[in-house]
Amino acid sequence: MLFREQMGPQSVSATIPLALPHPDVVRVTVHDADGRTIRTIFAGLLEAGAHRLGWDGLDADGREIASGSYYLHVAGSAGETSSRTLTVVR
Repeated sequence: MLFREQMGPQSVSATIPLALPHPDVVRVTVHDADGRTIRTIFAGLLEAGAHRLGWDGLDADGREIASGSYYLHVAGSAGETSSRTLTVVR
């Protein structure tokens, strides 16, 4: 499972490209600096191949997140995980 986030320059948004070698149940979440999940971007089955997921910079309640460091976490059903730091500047 490979991914590389791309933050939008004019707004707080991210495009998350994923490449899966086989179909998998995937969960993509954003966490704050304390490790709390602030948004689930995707949870479900993805087929093998390339995918692009988007995040609009909002939390689970639809509010804009504050400036700071956040963590993008991708987990597969067999326990594979990958995380990246996202820096939000408003």
